[in-house]
Amino acid sequence: ERMGLEALRAELVGQARGRVLEIGAGTCRNLRHYTPGVTALVLADAAPEMLAQCREKLLQRAADGGRPHLPRDVRTE
Repeated sequence: ERMGLEALRAELVGQARGRVLEIGAGTCRNLRHYTPGVTALVLADAAPEMLAQCREKLLQRAADGGRPHLPRDVRTE
């Protein structure tokens, strides 16, 4: 955050529209920056342990009701 990476992340991811494939999603730090313009989202990463953390974040947000900005179709691969 000190280097402005979070602001850059918000700006770039906030421009995404339609069906999105995020390669190298890691632990899904970009989740909060997606807007309602994204209709489907696939979060991909080669590291299963990273995707496990990503899935946990998705489940937690769903349980907290904190996913209104994410599309219904969100997958991890």
